[in-house]
Amino acid sequence: MNNDGFLDIFGVGNVYDAEIETIKYDASKSFILLSNSVREFQSTTDKSFYKKSKSS
Repeated sequence: MNNDGFLDIFGVGNVYDAEIETIKYDASKSFILLSNSVREFQSTTDKSFYKKSKSS
């Protein structure tokens, strides 16, 4: 994810525990875990992948 050469984890999922009258919340949960040189993972608060601007 950050091109430092260490394994990172990007996880995504769905939420299906809403009421029957409510639509499904597809792909509403995600997380990023960045690894370091001693194989410890740190969660990130980077929300840059939620930008509202159009990609070119």
